[in-house]
Amino acid sequence: MRYDIVRQKRRYEMFDKSSKREVLQLIKFFGRYQIRNDGKVNKQYIYYDTDNLDLFKSGIALFRTIINGKHTLTMTLERLYNEDNKRLQSYSNKRNEIEIESRSSIFDYPEFLRNSFKNMFDSFVNLDPDYLLKKLKLTYSISTVSYEYKIINGTGLKATLSFDKDKYIDHWTKRKASSWYLTVYQHSRENTDEEYANLISKLERYCKSLTRIKESKVEIARTRTKITPKKENKK
Repeated sequence: MRYDIVRQKRRYEMFDKSSKREVLQLIKFFGRYQIRNDGKVNKQYIYYDTDNLDLFKSGIALFRTIINGKHTLTMTLERLYNEDNKRLQSYSNKRNEIEIESRSSIFDYPEFLRNSFKNMFDSFVNLDPDYLLKKLKLTYSISTVSYEYKIINGTGLKATLSFDKDKYIDHWTKRKASSWYLTVYQHSRENTDEEYANLISKLERYCKSLTRIKESKVEIARTRTKITPKKENKK
């Protein structure tokens, strides 16, 4: 993604990869947007948590991101993202992150982890940093191939359409799954909120192969790789 600021985002599950063609043709049909193909980006997100899912239950996401060979360790309040609650949106943009070496472990950065646990989320959770450092384990991996398109118009709107093919691995159960998604990011200022809402409205009205979802990617990974109990045979 070529913009650093993400002001709003909305995610949709696509029926299949053909939904991408439907979305792009629709936007071109309206004729008020300029579209630039920013190409393909390979991404990997590696999540960590405890056996008791202490981070997930507290609304915290801890993950390693690998994009174009760059490794970043991030802690954020991702699960608190709420499109209708401005207060939670402001906290959702709050994150601690550090660039790390490609061959290093996240446990090579104990001070970053300890300080993030201790200082960043005091108003939300009460977790012992030293306990978490001992209990953290690899939980989920999400490998994403993104096809990104930049959108602008004459009113100053700047947005990105990210068409993602996600592959999930649950490292506890070894189950795998995959899905197609479209995420629409807004990068421009508040005075383009109406234009962003107009773009979203068109997509939701005319692209019937899109289904809006509010879950974060790690929540989706948990749901898609979850082992469902077998029903007992009726006697």
